[in-house]
Amino acid sequence: MGTMIQRYTPSFPPGNQGNNDVLVLTQPDLILSIHKEYVQTGADIITTNTFNANAISQKDYGMQDQVYRMNFQAARLARQSGALLVAGPGLHSNEQFGAGSDLGFNFVVSLLTIAVSNTMTAGAAVAVLAPIVLKTAVVAGEDPISAGFVMAISSAFGYLTPAAQPAFTIIYASGYLKGSDFLKIGVRMMLLSLIVLLFLSTSYWPLLR
Repeated sequence: MGTMIQRYTPSFPPGNQGNNDVLVLTQPDLILSIHKEYVQTGADIITTNTFNANAISQKDYGMQDQVYRMNFQAARLARQSGALLVAGPGLHSNEQFGAGSDLGFNFVVSLLTIAVSNTMTAGAAVAVLAPIVLKTAVVAGEDPISAGFVMAISSAFGYLTPAAQPAFTIIYASGYLKGSDFLKIGVRMMLLSLIVLLFLSTSYWPLLR
């Protein structure tokens, strides 16, 4: 999208020179026309014009409060193009962070998912949390792809209660283990799993994009 946009030498609002993402708000017809060019040449999948439409990058332009509008409008324009599928490019940032900008958000998502998945099955936990987590990620300018992976994997960290896994329930019913046994061992397993997951989500996964 960025290369195509520069072909048209767009005019940017004051203080937003080079901020291609703001064009979905200020020049939507231009963005829509570019999407249609891709579709007319045979593209079935196009990406939204949201490469830097996150709070971290938009802070450079003082536009962080417009992130939700940018993503919403960008998705709307892409759908209007007639493409079969619309994809978002994920989280990108002009700034560099040592451990990853979404570490704190992923940590909260993981803890929330673990808490819920210890009271119901993993599938049920994801079904309940997915709409909330993904929408919150977009609004907060976080990476919904990363948050989704963290949530899905964390749902398997139900080590703390017999109700978390069908296999745990069967073992508990045998009478050989008490609920406190699951908690005692499960806390250590959960902490180890959480540390590994957060490391991968902020250090390894971004390299795959």
